[in-house]
Amino acid sequence: MRNVGKFLDRLIRSIFRLVVYLGAIGLIILGAHGVYAYTSRLEILFGAQQNELFLTMKVPLKFQGMIGWMSVKGFESWIIPAIFIVGGILLWKFETEIEYFIFRKIPNTIIAK
Repeated sequence: MRNVGKFLDRLIRSIFRLVVYLGAIGLIILGAHGVYAYTSRLEILFGAQQNELFLTMKVPLKFQGMIGWMSVKGFESWIIPAIFIVGGILLWKFETEIEYFIFRKIPNTIIAK
């Protein structure tokens, strides 16, 4: 039973790490896109098409709303995209502390039985 508990503990923590890292990467990419939109404002003012500038790659429908929102926020200001970049970096950096805070009691409850 202890081996099953250890396996479940490792599995849950691995899935959590994967989700946190993918989320952090997503925040950083989304923030970088917003900063790019902010720096590309002059191209739009001088005649570039907005949909060609921001969505040149095919993205899934689920992400198009977020990307469009970040494009608008990035076009308005650089602050929100910068917050997303910093948030992604901090999430990546403090993943172990977050994991410890959330899962600190799991080994005691699963493995002890």
